[in-house]
Amino acid sequence: MTERERRAILRKRPNVTSWRDLLETAMVEHHAGVRTSAAQA
Repeated sequence: MTERERRAILRKRPNVTSWRDLLETAMVEHHAGVRTSAAQA
């Protein structure tokens, strides 16, 4: 990722205080959804 791309992401989400927390939560929610979808199939 270039510096320009990184800064653009930061500008789009100025309210994020912890990118680590945001990404960990997104990963957990994604995996929970994947498991739910697989169980329904």
